[in-house]
Amino acid sequence: MSFDDETPAPRPRRAALAWIIVLAVALLASIAGLAFFVVQYLGARDRLADADATIEQQRQQIEEQQKAVDQKETFKRTAQSLMDAAHGFEGLPFAELLPFDRYRTDIERGWAARWNPAAMDRVIADVQADVDALHALAADAQAQASTNASGTAAEATIDELGHGYVTSVYDDTATLCGRADALGCVISDDPLTVHFDAAANAEPYMTDWIRTGVAYHEFAHVLQFLNPEPTDTALAAFGGDLETMADCFALTYLDGWSLQQRVWIDATSYWDLDIGYGLTCDEGQRQVVRDWYDSLALTVDPIAQ
Repeated sequence: MSFDDETPAPRPRRAALAWIIVLAVALLASIAGLAFFVVQYLGARDRLADADATIEQQRQQIEEQQKAVDQKETFKRTAQSLMDAAHGFEGLPFAELLPFDRYRTDIERGWAARWNPAAMDRVIADVQADVDALHALAADAQAQASTNASGTAAEATIDELGHGYVTSVYDDTATLCGRADALGCVISDDPLTVHFDAAANAEPYMTDWIRTGVAYHEFAHVLQFLNPEPTDTALAAFGGDLETMADCFALTYLDGWSLQQRVWIDATSYWDLDIGYGLTCDEGQRQVVRDWYDSLALTVDPIAQ
């Protein structure tokens, strides 16, 4: 075989190897770049998620704060409505009708619960219930004062003196009050009801003037039972006797009233009646009654919020 017929020797493959290396480096760079991008993307996504969570948390906090502000305003309006309703009773001698200690406690609860939505809702509901109760009480009293079921001067007098908050009934006071000669009475367990004797009311000597005087006397008992502490002080001027003090109330506030009444039957005959307990009070005792009655007038003081 000649030299010219020999198989040529293989050429070096360095160029191909170089390209492979270049491609590998490029691939690694791409992978590294992609990994960097993925890391950056994931980090950005996490930051966005954290930002979204923070924004949502801030939004919820703002909503809660706004609700607290709205609740506080609602509570203030409701508390003011309570005070406005209470002012409708101002000047009346019926402080026992308005539980101011509870009103004060509820308003203090409202202040303490101002950042507690659930507790504030309960306080607002409680105060609104008191507002509704006072409105209902005033409406019932107005209805009572505008009617006279018995059609008597006694009931009309009680409606006037009691502004409708005191009711009148006709029944058997001899049994109820324990006195056969009782023309009327008030029971301490039910001081807002005046009982008049139905049988005595039908007697021929029972005039509207006498019915009126008896009503004044019984209304004094209503006030005595509703206001025990100032009554105890005033009773000292009457030797502790509720009845003579009640007589003095009628003598003081019903012009022309007397414990001795003459009722004419005809031109020549009459009844002489003793209405009361036999003691006509003097001016000093009447002043005690005036001071006592004036002290019972309800005053509505503001309650701090």
